[in-house]
Amino acid sequence: MRSNTGTEEQAMRAAIVPWFRKVRGGDCRVIHEIALGDRRIDLLFVFPADLVGFEIKGPRDTLTDGRMDAQLREYNYWLPEVWLAIHDKWVGHDAHRYVPNKITVCSAGSVVDRSAGRNPRRDEMCCSRLLDLLWNEEVGRIGARTAICATMKRISSRDALRIKGSLARLLTGHEIMKQVCAELRSRPLTGLGSDAPLSSGEIPTKRLADLFSGR
Repeated sequence: MRSNTGTEEQAMRAAIVPWFRKVRGGDCRVIHEIALGDRRIDLLFVFPADLVGFEIKGPRDTLTDGRMDAQLREYNYWLPEVWLAIHDKWVGHDAHRYVPNKITVCSAGSVVDRSAGRNPRRDEMCCSRLLDLLWNEEVGRIGARTAICATMKRISSRDALRIKGSLARLLTGHEIMKQVCAELRSRPLTGLGSDAPLSSGEIPTKRLADLFSGR
């Protein structure tokens, strides 16, 4: 997390992480402050084949300057599921009235609405866009795992662009999601407070011939 994050927001993060792990269950890596396009989302939960983001608005934040709306638009562009977590100071505020996925965290540091998170609004059209979040070497590893390209020690931006185009055309959305999640779960450089990498990213993957034959 950012070094200048206030204690109230730190308490909100500390409440959200165990709550969402319990709600969703399963194996996930939590990453703080990861770049999505031109902005950085506060929390990202990386499952083996799913991504869920949380933007946090603590008591020191401002909800009326348009920044929150811009952030949520950006994050919803990249991720299939995005949540807004508000401090209870903001309950009843008009700025978040129409945000579909939302929880409230009270001043004592606990999630108020514990029924939330089970039937969220999702957008599954983001799968191909996720490829643009990857580093060049991550793209190269996915290309090699899926037999789209040979293993290369150095991947230029031109190489990565070509491989991403092939991945977008030849892999299913679910396969893209799995591959991107594998790389994010193993990415070494993440925000302060993030979980340690969970794997090497070398997940078993069918070759393309098998993917299209249905085996």
